[in-house]
Amino acid sequence: MIGKVIIIGDSGVGKTTILTQFIHERYKNDHDLTIGVDFGSKYVNINNAEVRLQIWDTAGQECFRSISRSYYKDAKVAIIVFDAANNKYKEQLNSWINDINMHNNNVKIIIVCNKKDKLSKFQQTNISKKIKECYSNQFYLISSKIFSDVEKVFINAAEIIYEDLQHIEEHHQQNNIISFEKPSVWNNIKIKVKTCF
Repeated sequence: MIGKVIIIGDSGVGKTTILTQFIHERYKNDHDLTIGVDFGSKYVNINNAEVRLQIWDTAGQECFRSISRSYYKDAKVAIIVFDAANNKYKEQLNSWINDINMHNNNVKIIIVCNKKDKLSKFQQTNISKKIKECYSNQFYLISSKIFSDVEKVFINAAEIIYEDLQHIEEHHQQNNIISFEKPSVWNNIKIKVKTCF
């Protein structure tokens, strides 16, 4: 099973750090800004099935937005990342959600608040409550410094892809059964001919 995942969000929110942590299981804070897109791939086991995540890390700068949008197509999951310390996160989220829905209305969205280590316990609780009140999407409050925090986001993405592909496969099998059982017009004619004699 293969599924396309895109990571989107403003510049500097930690998208590349999250990808690096998940793929290589290491934290790297000092990296250049992503120009265009970056790519990583990893298998995740869901219900004894290997789901291969093809993950596209997109640039957050406005000047690269048109390039990033070209990768929205066929994405099964969009991980929208925002910085916990940015007070304008709601405006950013709304902008990215509208943007992805405009170009791919079949994508499932996971909202990720990164850099929770910069927040107090009270702030973490407060921001989680606000997100859950305003959005029905899956939500994670994480620190990209912690592999287990990052991993659970991508496990969720793999579960979404697994369930989606299972649903498609079941639908395909049901259609095949219906097609197999439904007699053709020619069969009806042959039945009538045999009955006549």
